[in-house]
Amino acid sequence: MICKIAPDQIIGSKMKIAKSFLGRLRGYMGHKFPPYEGLLIDPCQSVHTFFMNFNIHVVCLDRFNNVTKVYENLKPRRLTFWDFKTVRILELPVHYYQQCPVRPGDKLIFEETCID
Repeated sequence: MICKIAPDQIIGSKMKIAKSFLGRLRGYMGHKFPPYEGLLIDPCQSVHTFFMNFNIHVVCLDRFNNVTKVYENLKPRRLTFWDFKTVRILELPVHYYQQCPVRPGDKLIFEETCID
């Protein structure tokens, strides 16, 4: 999956979507290094970073994929608070993005690709 802010501003081209219960539960847990550039967890209203080995940026999205909140550089063993506006969450490893490439108010565009 590809994630963009605008038609010409690509955030990542090797993103993964987690829609199943097990996919959402596992996420990045147990990985020593991030296996992909980002993980879209759908549906999701909050996340934890227990059992993770690296920091992430957490991007909260509403039902129209507008960014409502960003938690930058969230360390392992932390929680984000539940937010009624949040419908899905995009996790971006700090390993790939030193600074979070999105800000509240941005609208994200996701495109499926043939390569997983």
